[in-house]
Amino acid sequence: MKFNSFEQIAPCIEDPKKLLMPFSLRKWMKLGFIAMLGGNGGGGGGGGNNLNVTLPSGGGDESGVNETVNSVTGSAVETAKDKAAAWGPVIGGIVFLLLMLIVVMSYIKSVFTFMFIECIDTRKVQIGKYWRKNQGLGTSFFLFKLLMTVIVLAIIALCTSPLWIQLAVQGWTEFSVNFGIGMIAWIILAVFFLVILLIPFAIFMMLVYNFTLLHMYYHKLPITPSLKATFKKMGQKKVEVLVFVLASMVIGIVLTIVAVLMVLILAIPFLLVGVPLGIGAYFLGLAVAWSIPFIVVLVLFGLAFFIFFLWVFSICYLPFSTYSWYFSIRNYRLLMK
Repeated sequence: MKFNSFEQIAPCIEDPKKLLMPFSLRKWMKLGFIAMLGGNGGGGGGGGNNLNVTLPSGGGDESGVNETVNSVTGSAVETAKDKAAAWGPVIGGIVFLLLMLIVVMSYIKSVFTFMFIECIDTRKVQIGKYWRKNQGLGTSFFLFKLLMTVIVLAIIALCTSPLWIQLAVQGWTEFSVNFGIGMIAWIILAVFFLVILLIPFAIFMMLVYNFTLLHMYYHKLPITPSLKATFKKMGQKKVEVLVFVLASMVIGIVLTIVAVLMVLILAIPFLLVGVPLGIGAYFLGLAVAWSIPFIVVLVLFGLAFFIFFLWVFSICYLPFSTYSWYFSIRNYRLLMK
């Protein structure tokens, strides 16, 4: 074995110190902002068609359970249909805006990821300059993520195809009424196959983040040639890559625990401020009869408060987020040697 990723865990501890020390609040705030945006490295009764699936009968009264499930889902469907007629256009508009927001934020995150890498590599923190320098790389990575999203959605559609086929054949109302224990079994089976298929995909994306992105940054190449170069090297060093995956899993577990503890600690002061503000906003909303302008202002304020929390968390988490990327950089240099 040409290199052992576990041997790189300890040396990487010194790397964040060189970036973050001596302490500068302005530098930590800017780097925390960049990290926030890019760093944070079927059925039982009825139906009458051949697609219905009946589970083997056990000792219990399955028909009674199915009748209860069908009764509940049938009532829910009727209620949902009534509300959808009135709120359908509004909900559709909101969903469209949310999708557009997700796409925009995905592009921003793609560029900021390379900005964060450059900050770590150069030990300098610049926002405007690094945004302009890394837009090309970010755009290439963004398009790649869109392609991966389509692939994931296709996998999900494949695993849940029995449900979609029944929905297409029966229609929404009959499908909902016939939703029973057998359909729940189909869902469990679909989730099982989905997990089995997505585990290799998750490992693939982890390797892309840890090696391909660094290759893009250092060689100023788009994603396609970088994928070919890095995965060719990984094919030549399979054992080393396997050890890296294991080491990354260990580090990931530790950093997840640290992140959870940090969120819980930071939540205390934010709750001490947020709860009184929330109570005050509730009574103020009653006073103005929850007018639309008030609700809009309240939502915007709540969003700003949440973003501020994420920013503070990203600042406090910098020693760990930067450590994770320095670990990847060290292993990338060994892999591509």
